[in-house]
Amino acid sequence: MNLIFINPLSVLSKLDNLCGGYLIICKKVFEKKPEIFVVATSDLKIKNLIQEQIKNNTKSYWLEPKNYGQFRNNWELIRDGDD
Repeated sequence: MNLIFINPLSVLSKLDNLCGGYLIICKKVFEKKPEIFVVATSDLKIKNLIQEQIKNNTKSYWLEPKNYGQFRNNWELIRDGDD
């Protein structure tokens, strides 16, 4: 049995710097079936899933893979850009 450890995604050092309309996470980009996760940065749900960590007096924010899995192939958020 092979165990694969997936590291959390580093978001930023300040949540206020989370800009743009969407956060698009791409995993396994060099494999046959890449995984894409799409979430609106304005979505409060994603902001509540981001975890804060303080190490050596430096604050950083992380998003665990188990927390963004629900946004897999969430392309309907982007649509055709006519909004």
